Amino acid sequence: MKAAILAGGLGTRLAEETQIKPKPMVEIGGKPILWHILKTYSHHGLNDFIICLGYKGYLIKEYFTNYLLHNSDLTLDLTTNRIDIHQRYAEPWRITLVDTGEQTRTGGRLGRVRRFSTLDLLGGDDIAWEDGPIASLVRQCELVAYRHPGFWHPMDTLRDRIYLEQLWASGAAPWHHGHTGLKGSWLSLWLQHLGARITGYALAPRPSPASSPPPASPPAWTHTSPNSATRPA
Repeated sequence: MKAAILAGGLGTRLAEETQIKPKPMVEIGGKPILWHILKTYSHHGLNDFIICLGYKGYLIKEYFTNYLLHNSDLTLDLTTNRIDIHQRYAEPWRITLVDTGEQTRTGGRLGRVRRFSTLDLLGGDDIAWEDGPIASLVRQCELVAYRHPGFWHPMDTLRDRIYLEQLWASGAAPWHHGHTGLKGSWLSLWLQHLGARITGYALAPRPSPASSPPPASPPAWTHTSPNSATRPA
């Protein structure tokens, strides 16, 4: 199985960082956000990735092109232009980096990587993933939502980055072992509106590392019809 990751947006809400680098390359704990995302997937056994590049995508290419060298012990023979790698510390990832355009919308980006995957239902560059493809998947009963009761927090602004950096520095980052959620609550509600069957939702992010932990048994969404759902009081 392959994971296609959208990494081509401008990241305008994080302009303090993204004026010189793409948002996926903004660092938490000295590592790009994209690295943290790949580590999470890898934790669950998924190591084959397609990265949809756009704004300053060449920086992502340069990072992964040099990743093995930066994480290995080397001997350089400048007289023969030879590099011997003695010890490798790199992850077992296979990464396909594809330029999908700076102004291309989400569906268009995924459409441009179809030759590397089995993605269907995608049109031209001006197609948003949310406009038609997801609704088609719902009608075909091919859309599945993952129940995630754990940690979630956005990485949209400088304030978010600082908070996540503090979590990482404290040694208590919940995603350090691969357990993280991606915009689960609003996505679940939206998929329900489209008619998808949802069996859970993600908790809201905690306001600070020192706050109390989430409830042990959060209430779950109960599916009642193709277009409605209820939540226990």
